[in-house]
Amino acid sequence: MSETQTPTMPVNSALARTYTARAEAQQEALPALMGQTMAGLMPQMPALLPADIPVEQFRAALYLELSGRPELGECTTESLRDCVVKAAMYGLLPGRDCHLLPFRNKRKGGKKDATFVPNYFGLILALERTGKVAKAFAHPVYTGDEFVVDYLGDVYKHVPAVALGKAPGLLRFFYGCVRLKDGSTHIEVLDEAQIDAVRRRAPAHDHGPWVDEYLMMARKTALKRVIKYVRLTPEQETMLADDAVR
Repeated sequence: MSETQTPTMPVNSALARTYTARAEAQQEALPALMGQTMAGLMPQMPALLPADIPVEQFRAALYLELSGRPELGECTTESLRDCVVKAAMYGLLPGRDCHLLPFRNKRKGGKKDATFVPNYFGLILALERTGKVAKAFAHPVYTGDEFVVDYLGDVYKHVPAVALGKAPGLLRFFYGCVRLKDGSTHIEVLDEAQIDAVRRRAPAHDHGPWVDEYLMMARKTALKRVIKYVRLTPEQETMLADDAVR
């Protein structure tokens, strides 16, 4: 830990016991080698985690994510270790803010690698931690919504059809929005063709999140486009680079 790094926030003993019990229950469901690897990594976590994530909470979330994805047991130990270190370093809880997903690595003869993938909510958390963002979000716009963007007039408005008492129609496009604490607002609009171009570059574009959670992945894509207006830390820039094609 560097001299300027804040130690992890203490968690009350009752909550710590709850997290520990959850972790131990999930650890029993892990393959032996994976369990040994994770146990060996845990002593390194206090030096990596931000102050708002207790080690006990991170371990419980990690083991739940690992036990809930049996295919991760087929992934290389090195890739699993790398994912866990990234999740801790970026301050994202597995299963809540990010996921560990298995992918076949064609360059390694089809062996499976675990891949660190921050989700939509993880990106918002990363933006909040910059201290420069007042609000960040991304949403789809449907026929029947009221949506106005006037970049020159600095006017932005989105009222969903359901809020107007109408059923939403066809999907029109997605947009990402970031409002900085200095009062400036930035919006980027992406149509389905632009979203699909990003999806096709993903290694698992025909299965996984892009199939099971298309709307959330599209919202994440729109949010990533508008994040460029925020001055990120080097660590956050690296996180986005790691997720460049997902």
